[in-house]
Amino acid sequence: MDSWRTRTAESVRHLRSELCAEHLPPYRTVDGDEHPWQKSPSGTDATLHRFIVARKGDVFAAKKQFIENLHWRSRVFPIPREGLTAQLLDEDLRFRTLRPDTDGCPVLLVNFLFGEFETHEISQLALVQASIRFFEEAIDSMEERGVHQICAIVFGSPPPVAWAHVMVKVFQNNYPERLKVAVVYPVPSSFVSLVRQVMWFVDENTRSKVDMETDEWPLLRRFGYRSEDLPSEIQGGYLGVGERWKPERRKLLGMAYSFLLPHGRQVSKLEDELYRCARKATAAPSPSPKNGSDLNDDWSAWLFACCLQRPNHSAEDFFFDSVDNSHDVPQPAAEVSGEEIEDGKTWRCLSVVYWLFRCLLVITLSIFLLLMLLDTTQKRISAEL
Repeated sequence: MDSWRTRTAESVRHLRSELCAEHLPPYRTVDGDEHPWQKSPSGTDATLHRFIVARKGDVFAAKKQFIENLHWRSRVFPIPREGLTAQLLDEDLRFRTLRPDTDGCPVLLVNFLFGEFETHEISQLALVQASIRFFEEAIDSMEERGVHQICAIVFGSPPPVAWAHVMVKVFQNNYPERLKVAVVYPVPSSFVSLVRQVMWFVDENTRSKVDMETDEWPLLRRFGYRSEDLPSEIQGGYLGVGERWKPERRKLLGMAYSFLLPHGRQVSKLEDELYRCARKATAAPSPSPKNGSDLNDDWSAWLFACCLQRPNHSAEDFFFDSVDNSHDVPQPAAEVSGEEIEDGKTWRCLSVVYWLFRCLLVITLSIFLLLMLLDTTQKRISAEL
């Protein structure tokens, strides 16, 4: 044990010295305040240790992720607690903090309302902003008490697809080792295999911390709860919740199956809107950096993710699979302007049209030559007869 603590302390000191040697951006809070990273919540030994654990002890990979996290915070924040964001957090419906578990870790409830999480009035952008603000407030509160991990109950799934992709990337990249356990509840046994398949975009480490429950009592036992510790609308397990909410099975199946389709452009657009809102709030005109991989074609990216990077499921798997490796987000060498992005998309469209035109031309000429050959053969046979 002492040897492990010594190695951990040495790794943290090594990471701190590496970071101090760099000229790093300040740590930006969710309200937009900026502090030197050494004097921020990210500068504690506990936080640096989480980055090291997330990168499996690789100090230089942890350094890379830490620096990228500071850049991400400067692009995403501030998210003011006002307007629709404040309404979503104060309504006590989609986001709620429950009683801490037996270890004192906060338990956060996210209610996807069986397909009504997003509405005509509430966009996925507003939900992403409220979600990030919700988790930031929870983390600030628990850090004051010396608690470093959170638990989550995910109710009323599935969520909107683009929201899910963006939030998974956000937490894997920027909140390493924050999650203690997450429980998706209630999941009927007939849905378990489907959930395992559609949630293919979360890394293996996070997947190992996520479970599914059908009934109420295993959920209570997991957090050391009594029944009255749960909000009344989520009590009763699968049967009780089904009678109370009467979810539309066909609608939920359609939403679940939509996770199997490519959504790269929607996800990229949602991230751009998130960065744009932060720039507007800070009156910063400079465009947000983009990773070149965001410009890839949806279908090719999806096929690569699904076919080349998905490991085989084992009996121990819960339902998440890795595709994104998003904690290794490279620092962009140069910013990509909006015009360059549009030009790239235009050239890709023209390339596809040109390729289709060539295929159509080849097929047309082949049919024409075949008909001429048949006509010539028929005339020759007629002449011989």
